[in-house]
Amino acid sequence: MITSFLLNIFFAFLGGLVMNFMPCILPLISLKISSFLQTSSDRKAFISKNIFYMSGILSFFLLFGILLSVLKISGIQIILGSQMQSGGFLLIIFTILLLIGFNLSGLFEINFSKIVSASGEIESKLHHGKIGDYFNGFFVSLLAVPCTAPFISTALTYGLMASNMTFFAIIMSMGIGFAFPFLCAIFLSKSILKFLPKPGSWMEKFKELLAFPIYATAGWILFVLMKQGKFYYGSVAIFITLFLLFFFWLHQNFEKMKYLYRALILAVILIFGYFILPKDYIIPENPMIKNLNDFGKKIPFSKERLSEALAKKQKVFVVVSASWCITCHVNEKNALSSEKFFNSLKESEILYLYSDMTNENVEASKLLKEYNKLGIPFYLLFGSDGNSQILPQILTEDLVLNEFEGLR
Repeated sequence: MITSFLLNIFFAFLGGLVMNFMPCILPLISLKISSFLQTSSDRKAFISKNIFYMSGILSFFLLFGILLSVLKISGIQIILGSQMQSGGFLLIIFTILLLIGFNLSGLFEINFSKIVSASGEIESKLHHGKIGDYFNGFFVSLLAVPCTAPFISTALTYGLMASNMTFFAIIMSMGIGFAFPFLCAIFLSKSILKFLPKPGSWMEKFKELLAFPIYATAGWILFVLMKQGKFYYGSVAIFITLFLLFFFWLHQNFEKMKYLYRALILAVILIFGYFILPKDYIIPENPMIKNLNDFGKKIPFSKERLSEALAKKQKVFVVVSASWCITCHVNEKNALSSEKFFNSLKESEILYLYSDMTNENVEASKLLKEYNKLGIPFYLLFGSDGNSQILPQILTEDLVLNEFEGLR
């Protein structure tokens, strides 16, 4: 029992560590690189930034662990990344990413030193942008959650079946793993600072360059919104971009204009934008082949279709995916989209049932719950005898084809 607990704690820690190198996180690490370079001549500031960044990470996972534990006690199903199904959530993330990108591009600067509290002490608390480092760590952790499933599904499934304290410990171990590189940076600060280039005028250009990975991430969020068919939110995202650009242009070029005039102009723009935005609607589901004898074709998943296929003793390959799942895209490209893959489905007479969780999908959620899975991608393979096996969450074409060949 203790061995299983320690092993799953280790896997959760390892999963958190690997999250630092996931495609959905790497663009945001540019924030930390920029922060490192700003303190390349000040070891004390370097250590302070890492401490506050780690604090943001651990605070998020503390709140995340409490939330998931409450959901677990309440019996509510937990699906990692389900927040990516919300158009409102994605719109908020899109706006935050734009603000970060615009800040790196130099369109505006947040000067915390001008903020003064009643006691006059807030300036010292914000020295070296400590609050900014804290929220950077928190925000990066928030975006990291959809990337966690492929690496910690076993540990989380174990925690879900164990006590609440065990489940909470696994979540916190994941957060500690995510923060671990920054803890190492503190202990190796002397060596790291020797290799970091000294501050100079080049840093401003480099900071502007680091904005583009942030814009790319915002573009990915916009892609997810469009893929979900939420054109209203996509339109709002585009309008927000134009509004922010106009706001910063107005502020820089008419800084001496009275605030009342600027407020009136912005109010007119907002009112105009409200009336020109289209109504919210969702495009109809893209029709796919529904004939259960069409082997090698993608068929929309439903519990009825699965039951009907198994009753006919058909082999079935079930895929649960989503447009906001980076790992799903990688698997689709590397293993599930080649002519060889579809020919193998046809030759082996395997029915391909596809379930899309880009938007909320009740049937897919029930399927995940049935197999005690907390996230996607999810790949399930049935033989003609009705026996099922779960494939790994990271696929290669050879792995999938070998499984197809060995299927009875």
